[in-house]
Amino acid sequence: MCGQRGWRRVLGVALGTFVAGLFCAAPAHGQQMAVRRVVYDNPIAGFSITIPEDWEMATTALGCVDIAIDASMGVSFLGFPALTFFYATEPPEKQAQNLAQLMQMLGAAAPAIGPTGRPGDVQVTATLDAGPLGPLQTRWLCRSERGIPYVIAAFVRSELAAGFREDIETALGTCHLIQRPRLWRFCESTERAYRMSLPMGWKWEGRIHRDLQNPGSFVYKVQSADGLVGALVNPPANFNTKQFVSAQEVAQTSGLEGVRKTILPDAQLQGVYPYARASAYFTDVLKRVQELYHVRDLNPRVDKIFADYIGTLNGVRIRFRGFAAAIMQDASPQHPLHPGMPESVATSAIWAPVDQFDKLYPIARGVVSSLQVDLRWKTVTQGSVIEVITKRMAATARGNAAWDAYIRHGGGSPAHDPASGKVYDLPPGPGTPYLDGAGQPQLAPEGEAPPPGSVLLESK
Repeated sequence: MCGQRGWRRVLGVALGTFVAGLFCAAPAHGQQMAVRRVVYDNPIAGFSITIPEDWEMATTALGCVDIAIDASMGVSFLGFPALTFFYATEPPEKQAQNLAQLMQMLGAAAPAIGPTGRPGDVQVTATLDAGPLGPLQTRWLCRSERGIPYVIAAFVRSELAAGFREDIETALGTCHLIQRPRLWRFCESTERAYRMSLPMGWKWEGRIHRDLQNPGSFVYKVQSADGLVGALVNPPANFNTKQFVSAQEVAQTSGLEGVRKTILPDAQLQGVYPYARASAYFTDVLKRVQELYHVRDLNPRVDKIFADYIGTLNGVRIRFRGFAAAIMQDASPQHPLHPGMPESVATSAIWAPVDQFDKLYPIARGVVSSLQVDLRWKTVTQGSVIEVITKRMAATARGNAAWDAYIRHGGGSPAHDPASGKVYDLPPGPGTPYLDGAGQPQLAPEGEAPPPGSVLLESK
């Protein structure tokens, strides 16, 4: 799936990603908070792995599957390790040799090739200079199962390696291939923005959502022919509030209302489960971004949760698992007269029959993580965003200048002394401009002449 371009993509992110280059000190939440590990089956990609429950999967534009706490946003390697999975084109021994050569090309001093203790496995280990991130330890396991070669790799900053050793060893040791259902490849129909892998018989509906905060977010629903299994992603909700609205509050109020309106009219909330470590991590990252732009003394908040609802669809009891992330740049208490600070809430969900949830949930989750953004669309969109932001900033500057002129001159223009050429700012309001005896600019009220001896000014 990924090939050699995928290796370059993964390492390119590690070495040159914008966000990672900003923060040299790693957030410590990963090593301070214990998170249980879970078996994460991805039948769509065709593999299973045991990872911390707050890690996610996402397919890159080049086809690799990234596995990390921030995989869906783009791996940064800031405070956590990351894994990547891809199918290979060579047997393990040859694949390992290719990878070792690639490591040398990227500056690794002495890539090592050797056995792992597992029959048939060949691993490559190398340490790369990741610039502001410091040394980046990489480990690539080349395997083959049922004649299908693949690679599972781990990346971690050297200063974090000890704290995440068990997570990495467990993930690499448990990764194995699993059966895939019959799939068909879907291409988004309006702008060819992305592709997804869907089980045969599943259908898609969706659109690309744009607003002032979101230049292009994907809103869609995919589901089986009978509608009993599926997944959806909602448009982000943006609003002003004087008090931070947690994702848990969203799940209990508007989230429950939304489930009842769209899928399960009789839905009941069964429970809300926080992603405490992920919430703390993304809050820390948001704070660092603010500091980078010299925005201080704010209190950013990020709250991530999932919530389970139970209801009935076509006579079948359904478990609806919703995911929510609430983001606020400043959650500090506001003055009663303050209009409130902006907050954004992103929501998505997966549903399946209660009695088959454990079997079908991984399939729907795998569909979501199979979304692969088209590189050309991504490049064009990024260029358009930069152009729009530039034009918006220019328009804002012109608007600010016009507003300043209006406040200063009452909607008119500055005036000048025709004799000296000196320009004067006038007080707001209509009238005839002149200089009084003290040489100060004034406006004679409409219908009245300036005092005798005044110097008349001319509007520019």
